[in-house]
Amino acid sequence: MLLGILGLRTSTLIAINIEDIDLTCGLIWIKKRTGAGGMAG
Repeated sequence: MLLGILGLRTSTLIAINIEDIDLTCGLIWIKKRTGAGGMAG
C-alpha cells in the first residue's frame, strides 16, 4: 500500500518535472525565434 502511494507520488513528480522542462524549453525556443539579443536561430 505504502509503496503504491510512493510510486504514484514519484510518477506525478516526474510528470510535473517533464511539463516544467517542456515549458522552459518552449520559452527558450520562443525567445530564440523572436531573436532576443540578436542570437542566431
